[in-house]
Parts: sequence; structure tokens; C-alpha cells
Amino acid sequence: MASPKMIRSKRSTSSIASKNSLNSYLASSLMSHDSIFDGPGLGTSIPSSVSSFHHQTLRPSSDASVSQFSMDYLQSEYNLNRYNDGESIAASRDYQSLLRDNGSGVYSDEEEITEMMLEELNIHPVLRRESVGEAAGLSEDGCCQILYLVEEDLEVGIAGYKTNKSRYRLYQAICLLTLGLAYLIFRWLPKYFIRFVGTREPLATADWLTIETQWGELSKLDIQIQPYENSLSSIFGASIRVAAPEGTENDPFIENFRYVNYRYMKLIFHPLLDRFLIQQDWKDPRWIRDTSVVKEGLERDAINDRLCIFGENLIDLELKSVSQLLIDEVLHPFYIFQVFSIILWSMDSYYYYAICILIISVVSILGSLIETRKTLRRMREMSRFTCPVRVYRDGFWTSISSTDLVIGDVFEISDPELTIFPADALLLSGDCIVNESMLTGESIPVSKIPATDQSMKELFSFSKNIPASLCKHFLFSGTKIIQVRKPFVNEKEEGASLAMVVRTGFNTTKGALVRSMIFPKPTNFSFYRDSFRFITAMFIIALIGFVFSSINLLTLGVPIATIIIRALDLITIVVPPALPATLTIGTTFAISRLRKQGIFCISPQRVNVSGKLDLISFDKTGTLTEDGLDIMGVSVIEGSELGDLRSNSGNLCSKDLLSNDSPSNLLYTMATCHMLRYVDGELVGDPLDIKMFKFTHWSYSEENFLNKKMSSEQAEDAAYVRTQQLIPPTVSPPWNSPSNNYTESDLELGIVRTFEFVSQLRRMAVIVKHGKFKKMDAYVKGAPEIMPSICKPESFPANYQEVLDYYTHNGFRVIACASKQLENCTWAKAQRMKREQVECDLDFCGFIVFENKLKSTTATVIRELNDARIRTVMCTGDNVLTSICVGKRCGMLPEDGYVFLPRFDEESESADEASRQLVWQAIENNEIFLDPHTLRPNVDFADHEPVSIELARLKDFHIALTGDVFRWLVDYAPLNVFHHILLKAQIFARMSPSEKNELVSCFQNLNYCVGFCGDGANDCGALKAADVGISLSEAEASVAAPFTSKWFEITCVLDVIKDGRAALVTSFSCFQYMALYSAIQFITVSILYTTNSNLGDFQFLFIDLVIILPIAVFMGRSRPYHRLAHKRPTANLVSKRILSPLIGQIVLICIIQYITLRIVRREPWYIPPPANSSDTNITNSDVTALFLISCFQYIFIGVVLSIGPPYREKVWRNYSFTAVVVVLLILTVKLIRLQNHKNFFMKLFQLTPTSKSFQNFLIFAGVIYYLLAASGQNYIFISMTNFISHLNNRLLNRRTKVSKKLYKRLFADLQNEQV
Repeated sequence: MASPKMIRSKRSTSSIASKNSLNSYLASSLMSHDSIFDGPGLGTSIPSSVSSFHHQTLRPSSDASVSQFSMDYLQSEYNLNRYNDGESIAASRDYQSLLRDNGSGVYSDEEEITEMMLEELNIHPVLRRESVGEAAGLSEDGCCQILYLVEEDLEVGIAGYKTNKSRYRLYQAICLLTLGLAYLIFRWLPKYFIRFVGTREPLATADWLTIETQWGELSKLDIQIQPYENSLSSIFGASIRVAAPEGTENDPFIENFRYVNYRYMKLIFHPLLDRFLIQQDWKDPRWIRDTSVVKEGLERDAINDRLCIFGENLIDLELKSVSQLLIDEVLHPFYIFQVFSIILWSMDSYYYYAICILIISVVSILGSLIETRKTLRRMREMSRFTCPVRVYRDGFWTSISSTDLVIGDVFEISDPELTIFPADALLLSGDCIVNESMLTGESIPVSKIPATDQSMKELFSFSKNIPASLCKHFLFSGTKIIQVRKPFVNEKEEGASLAMVVRTGFNTTKGALVRSMIFPKPTNFSFYRDSFRFITAMFIIALIGFVFSSINLLTLGVPIATIIIRALDLITIVVPPALPATLTIGTTFAISRLRKQGIFCISPQRVNVSGKLDLISFDKTGTLTEDGLDIMGVSVIEGSELGDLRSNSGNLCSKDLLSNDSPSNLLYTMATCHMLRYVDGELVGDPLDIKMFKFTHWSYSEENFLNKKMSSEQAEDAAYVRTQQLIPPTVSPPWNSPSNNYTESDLELGIVRTFEFVSQLRRMAVIVKHGKFKKMDAYVKGAPEIMPSICKPESFPANYQEVLDYYTHNGFRVIACASKQLENCTWAKAQRMKREQVECDLDFCGFIVFENKLKSTTATVIRELNDARIRTVMCTGDNVLTSICVGKRCGMLPEDGYVFLPRFDEESESADEASRQLVWQAIENNEIFLDPHTLRPNVDFADHEPVSIELARLKDFHIALTGDVFRWLVDYAPLNVFHHILLKAQIFARMSPSEKNELVSCFQNLNYCVGFCGDGANDCGALKAADVGISLSEAEASVAAPFTSKWFEITCVLDVIKDGRAALVTSFSCFQYMALYSAIQFITVSILYTTNSNLGDFQFLFIDLVIILPIAVFMGRSRPYHRLAHKRPTANLVSKRILSPLIGQIVLICIIQYITLRIVRREPWYIPPPANSSDTNITNSDVTALFLISCFQYIFIGVVLSIGPPYREKVWRNYSFTAVVVVLLILTVKLIRLQNHKNFFMKLFQLTPTSKSFQNFLIFAGVIYYLLAASGQNYIFISMTNFISHLNNRLLNRRTKVSKKLYKRLFADLQNEQV
């Protein structure tokens, strides 16, 4: 229910407020979406494909993918019903079924016009209050809600609370009585604090909120109240349109609003809906009208209101104070455990050791504090940006700081001082070229053109993804301005290029990028999960040791206080405080190595994940092949057929610009159908367009042709150009001889209108005016496959398909061209023409043939991945036959293997979509087909010799899919057939961005750990969806992928996998080493406790600081092995491959120490511990012998666990580690050889003299231990475990273990079927 304090009778409305708030927010912001920027980052920034899937499969958990924390938990915890995606989508589209209620009230003429336009367009229907509640997952008592944060790809549970004062006072008392221990426990376990001091309260009246993510991360936020005197709709703009109950005003006047800041996003409470909503896609109702309205700018009242709602346009990260960082660091459980240990050691008279650990802890805290502060400051400096901006307000131009920009502000982008866009904006006038590599990882300049009235309607109507048609007008915050062209005001004067602010601050694309960096999605990698389980198991062992040691010391008559201290000391031994820190050693070194190789990582958690990759998907153009393709030539219609390639453009066209034959139109298409621009005297744009234009030898100009002399016939067009503020580029041919009698302007082709390339349509088009003549033509270039749908059938030559197949089969990239003459078309008519009108009834002109060269490293990399049994697939937007050819040349497909390409049966085209049939035909032999149900070859072997070779080729067949077939298979194919297809498909061609994204999810559903490598904006969705995305980009960090390589070679994939495997193995090695270090010390101390003895102060220091620390650090410096192994390293810490050697090593350690103890007690010089002494004894032969032999064990177990090939280089190649081991062995031998009890080191380490023979025994025992430990680790322990497991399976008649990976089980089934 709405709070009465917030709402009162509506007295007035501002000029920016409409009578109703608009749009179903829940239909747009509270449901899943198919965005190419899934995941934390850009949920609404770059357009994705308009193609959709009838069912979107959820991504399962894998080794690397993040499984949900359990939304069932959130629903049960907050007593909610999760919203239904299908119902929400239906609710957002079925406009006619929704209630339409205009309410009542008095409005201005402007508001009435706006409301009438909304009603006419029916863009944002009114929703019933209760229907929105169901979609949002609101609890019945109004205390909780589930909210989907689109840009974060995150579901959160929100609950309202009020503080129970009596229980809060009790909590304070308990904290005082426990000397702060209760405070620490509640700080580490905030759920229990919230339950103890909080009482559930409706969101409308709550004092504070808890927001819990699906990953279990909990935040407690105080609700803030902002004074605000205006209508409710002015806060939510066109974000929500609610039908209020009868008798209730649906747009009340409010005095304040309630909000919280969560992850730098403002969640504002909507009193009519009783829930918090995100202020992200706020829209001004005026935007639905036209550009002239928004160019009027804002008035002061509107500016103040929007500053109040959205805050400053500033991405400013909160920089915690030194004291706050210090408190957070010191109160971390790790350091609290350190403090507990230091106090315990001091009470047991280990003063030197306690002081050293204290110093190390202080240094560690200060180092961590300095590094954290430095990182935050660097991140803040990188994200914070301010600049002066010229803005139009209150009817005047004024200069303000970019921080004062608000949504709806009109500012000048042609200001020379403006080099980076300060906010997300819509281009209103002029055009510009920008670099969007920060978003896409693609540094190719992007052209932006001014918005039209239709664009304003699209801006108003979009909710999740910016459509492709709007993206060409959209300026993203943080992107760099390369060039701005001012609009034309009159014949002699240029105007200003203007843009309107659409989103500010952290709601912009740059803000989303920063949020994705500081709030990364957690990685549910099994290693991290298992490591903490293992620590828990070790803690349980420590408790068992605590009990047994207490009983033993009690029988020896040791005082109770000493017993407690000694027993607690075992816990600090078994669970070493430095254990969690060792988990990051391998990752840290790997990131450092990758950075030196030009590969930058913004998600360290993904480093270990990359070591588990078993499938890599590659884009083709620019990734596998060279980006800058060379034109082999053009094929034009000669008579009734396509002729041979022409490698020279000089003989394509007659020189009067009025030719309408096939060669001329092809040349005109190449000269005009592009989006090139001049920047600093150089052509910039798509490399393919640049190559195509340079082939023509024409010249490009952006001069203002209106300054040239015009004939009377051009005056009408020129007047229209001036009114529309257009500055069209022109192209000119290389010929201009006096015999032609043409002026320079007569020979120009003016590009009147451009329809940009759209990946879904796979084509672009232009309208061109021929010089001084009243002749306008349309030229189109695009994929050959789409030409039959837009060209006249009679315009195709007889050998069209034959020529196309020839070039694509041989790996050439082919672009088709078409044209048509536009009758009676003026400039004004051209600007009003729709794309559908231009791209129809065209005449086919010919082909442009590009040579698709493989990069020099492609085949080598693919071969190494194949040798390592890492599956490689190609996912591209290019022609399928070209892709198959490239696949065979690079090694993805066998040269002599069969590739089957499915196509829709022509006889089933009239049937409904689900009933269509596929024909699976071999590319190499048109007579061989696959059975559509079993996917087995149907072939008569009587026609094939020899049969054995043909069988082998058919057994290893592969599949190539096109985007339309893939989309149909996802929607309608039986699941078992679809899985079979995914296992055999190697080439995915003509794939749109959303189809690439879906393909990655499909592979993840088969439990593949998927990597994706691409270089373009079309790959961004797949790069984000993959477990490991690698972007080829010059930018050091972009939102496109966790890894970014500045070298445009796929060798970076090998580097990432190799370093990932090395990091993963290093993490396991370090963890095992720390675990065995604890086990060695635990065994030593437990044995000594039986005689009330213990290690000395400096003995502990020598072990921890001189031995353990250097070995643990330098162990991680091993570089990755130069070749990828067949088998991936394990990521399961509790597997028998890890646990059996660990247990075996512990048993071996016990045996060696026990034998050493037995032998030393038989020596005549043996010094026993004093009997019946209540004081701890250190200076005895038991302590000396166990200390010295354990030193060998600490050193040698580090060597044993330093795994070399096949994942890391040989141990001795890690020179720093080798040097440390040699020095430590020398020091240990020196300690063993000490004889004189007056020696300084003998006294320092509290050692007792030993005989020469026993010293030799200790050295010999150390060597024997190393040999046994090394052979046991590499051979014995695993073999014994496998033998016992196999024997147990046979005795119990158990089946062979089945793989947990679905794709492996499916492969096994396929092999069984083939056999």
C-alpha cells in the first residue's frame, strides 16, 4: 500500500509530466532478455538480432559456468512466487487484452497531444496494478519482492525491515559481554544479525532493506527519503503506466520519494505498485513527438527535478577512507584468526614467533591496504570523466560541467573541446565518426547519423535492447569522437551538431562497464568450492586432535590452562592462516605472464576456468582469416551468363554516368554502397569497404557541394538539402577528359540516402543521384543467398548458382550486387522512402569476389587444439560454402571427409513452421544423404569403390548448419536429434549475433566448457555468454570479454589455455603443499605432545618463514608447458586423483617420523624429555630429531608437488624455485651437522648434539623419503587406488563409471551405435 505521507491530492503538473505514467516496467525490466551483452555489462546498449527462439534454454552449471544460488531459496525465503517469463512477455505484447484507462484531470494542449499520440501508437499499454505485481513476484504482505536487474543479469530478493529496539539493545549488551566476539560473528553472518534485530515491514513503510542476490550475497541498505514536490509520473517518466483502482488517482502529487542506492543504481519506490523500480530507461513523453520538440531543450524546473531524481552525470566510485579500509581488513576472519593465534602463541611463551607473525601480519595489512587503495583510485580515475559542455537551456546556450547534464539536455558535440561523449545520447543533427572499441572490442570507426522523427518513436518504445535501426543514431558514453561534421544552415554557414542526453551516470553504457568490473559475477568453479570444504574437513581433524591431546596432556599432569593453550595451538597448525592466500598464487603469475604477451584479463576467476576448456568456437573473418581481404576481381553479366573475373575496373563502365548495363551498375555499387568517411585526409571505415572502393580508383569527397555552381534543375533538390541540414558525400570517377564536355560536378555521384548494413538482413543499400542529371538509382550489396528474395527472377543469369558454388567451394568470399532505377525520384522523396521500397524488384548486377586468406598462424593453432582433443568449431556470419572451405584449409574439417549441409525441403515450404522437413545432402556428392531421423548416411555402396574407404569417410562425417536451419532445430527438432547434430556440426554459417549467443548456450547444455574467440561487435553476445571469451582488440580492456588480446592472432587462445592449465595445476599444488605442511607439523607436534614436548620458537620461525613461504611463492612461478596435453587437469579437489596421493603422503610422513623417533631413542647419547614435568620441554633429542627430519619433508614435498609436464615446464626450469630448494637443503644439512652445543645456532634453535652416524641417517632418511614420496605421488598411490576401486566394482558387480559430462555420454552412445 502507498504511504499516506508521500501522496496527496494532485494540484499541478509540470510541463515534463504527462497525465499518466507510461509503459509496463515489469514487462521490460523484470524479465529475462536475449541481449548480446548478457551478464554484467551492457544489457541494453548494443542491438542484438531481431530473430528470436520459441524456447530459450537455461544455461546449466558446469565446471566454469555459474549455477544459480537457488532461486527456490529466494522464493521460500521471501515467500514469493517467481514471475513467469512467458506470461510477462505475453503481457507486454498482447496490448488489446490490457486495461486502458485514461483517468481524469486537466492537461495542457501539449500533454493532450502527447497522450493522443501514445494512445494512437499504443506503444506502452496501461497495466493493471495486480497484473504487474504478479509479474514482479511481490509477496502478499508487501514486505518482499523479486527484482530482475537486466544490465547485471541478476535476480535479487528485496525485503523490508524495521529495527526492533528492544532486541537491538539486547544485541548491544551481548556484544559488550562477549568483548566484541558477538559483533564479529554477526558481522560475518549478517543473515543472523538481520533476523535478530529486524522485523519484517511492508516496503512502503520499512526503514531499511536487505537485498540478496541469487548467489547469496547480502546487502543491508537504509532507505533514504528525497524531498520532491511534483507528480509521480515525473519521477518514472514513461517507465510505467498503471491503471489505478476506481476512486484512486493514478498520477498523484507527491512531497517526497523513497529510494536506495544499490550497486550504484537507484531503486525508487513506486507507491501505487508497492515496489522498488530501477531508474534506468526513463523516457520523456515529449520524445514521442519529433526532433524539433526536443531541440527546444529544458527549462530550469525540469532540470532541477531530474537532478533530484537521477543525480549528477558522474561515474564516481566511492573511495573508502583509510580508516574504513583498515577496519574492513583487520576485521576479516583471516586476520582475526591471526590475532587469535598470536595471543595463543604469546600465552605459550612463543614470543619471538608471535612478534614475527605480528610484524608480517601488519606488513600484509598495510600492503593490502595500499594496493586496495591504489586499485580503487586507479579505477576511479579511469571511470571518472568531466568536461565542459555547451548546452541549450531556457532558450539560451550556456557552458556547464558535464556532471550537470540531465536526461533531455541538448548539447553540442561539434565543440572542439569535446573528445569523449559524457553521457548516452541521441544524435539530433550533423553526423560523426566514433570509436566504440570500449564496448565492442572492435576499433573500426563507426558512423553515426542524425535521428529522424521515426527514430524518436523507436527511442520512446524500446525497453531492453536498442534496436539496430536506432543504434546508428545512438552515442554511447565513454566512446571517443573521431570526427564531427556540422549540419548545413544556409549556403554559407554551418550550424552546430547536436545530441540529446538519454542516460546519465551509472545508467550509461560506460557505467555498466564499470559496474561489471567492480561487481563481477561469481564463478562457481568446483576448485574454490571444494577448497573450503577441504578446510572444513581439516578443521574437524584439528578438533579431533584437540580432544586426544587434551586427554594425553591431562594424564601427564599438565595444568588445565596449559592443556587448553596447547590443544588450541593444534587448530592454528592444521588450518594455517596463509592457506586461503595460496589459492591465488597461480592466477597472479598467470595474469602477469599473459599481460607480457599482450593479453589482458579483467576477470581473474576466469584464468583457472580457461584450463578446463574442451570446446573453442571461432569467428571466421578477422579471426581465422585476414581482416583485410583482397579483391580477386568482379564477375558481371555478359549476354545471358556471368563471365570470367575482371581484375581491372577501368573497362567496366562507359564514361557518361548514364549507362544502365550490368558492368556499369556493378561499378557504381562498388563506388557508392559503403559508409566510408574522411578523417585527417584518410579514408576510414570497414576494411572490406575500403578495399572495394580503392578497386574502383574513384575519389571520395565530403565537400559542401551546395557551394558549387548549380543548374536551375538542381535548385529544388538543393533547397531541400538545406532544410534537412544534410551534407551528402560524393564520389567521382578517375576520368575527366575535355572530349566529355562534362564539368566536375556532372561526373559526381551523390550518395543521397544510405540504408546501413544490418546483420539480420545481410545487406545494405544506397540511393544515388547521377551528377547534374535527374537520374536516381538504388544500389544494393549483400549476401548472395538473399538476392533471390529481392531481385527479379529474370535478371539472374543461367549460371548464377554454378558460378557462386565454384567460388564459395574454393574458399572465396562473394558479395552480390543489384540495382534499379528510381523513376521520378526527387531528393525529398528519397528521404521519405522506406527500406522495403528500395530493396525490391532489383536487377542483379554481378559478383565481387574476395580472396579469403587464412592467417599464417591459423592452421598451426587449430592443429594443436585438435591434437589436444579440444574441439574447434566455426561460428560466422559468412557464406556456408566459403566457411566449409576455410574449415578444411585450416584443419577444422578433414580434407577428404564428407560434410552434410541441411536445407529445407521445397515440398514442405507450404506447411507450418514446425512441420517443415530438412534434406541432408553431402557437399562432396549430391547422391549421398543423411536419414533425417537417425542421421545415418543413406548410400548404395555398389556405386562406390573401394567400399572400406567410403565407409571410413562416411563414419567420420561432419555437419555444417546455416542460421535459419539452426534456429529451426532449436525450436522444433527432437532433443536427441538436436544433441546428435551438435556433436557432429563443425561449421555454423550465416549466424546472427543472437544465434551465436544461443549456440554457446546449447554447447554449455551439453556440459562443454566453452571458449569463444572473436573480433567484432557481432561476437559480443557469444563472448560474454561463453565460459571464457577472448576478444581480439587493440583495447586493453573492453566489456566484450574477460580476455582481450591486442594481437590479432588466435595464438592467444593457446596462451590462455596453457596459462590457465598451469594456473590451475599451480593452485592445486600450492593447496596440497599447504595441506601437507599442516599435516607434517600436526604429526610432529602431536607426537611431541605425548611427552609434553614441543618445537621451539625459532624452529617454528625457520619452518614457516624460511622454508614454507619461499617454496609456496616460487612454486607458482613455473611457466606453462609448450605443448597442450590430451587430458585436461582436474578441477575437483575431492577426487581420488587428489585425495589418494594426499592420504598416501600423510601415511608416509607418519612412517618416516615414527622410524626416526624409534631410532633416536635407541642411541646411547639420547636425551629424553624430563619425566613428570608440567613445563614444556624443547631441548631434547625427540624434538631435535623430528625437527630436522621434518625440514627435509617440508622441502622435498614441495619438490614432489611441483608438477612439471604436461601442464608446466620441468621443475628445474623454474630457476628461482630450484635455487630456493638448493639453499634450503644446504641450510638443513648445515643444521644437522652442528655438533658443538655452544654454537650460536645450536642455542638459537635449541638443538641437542647428535652422533655422526645419526646425522648421516637423517640425510639418508630424507633422500629415501623423497624417492618414496615422488614414486608414490606419480605411480604407487594412484595405481593402488585404481586397483582397489576396480576390485571393489567387480566384487559388487558395479558398472564402469559413467562420465558426468553429457557430451561424453552422447559420444559414447554414438560410437556404440556405429559399432
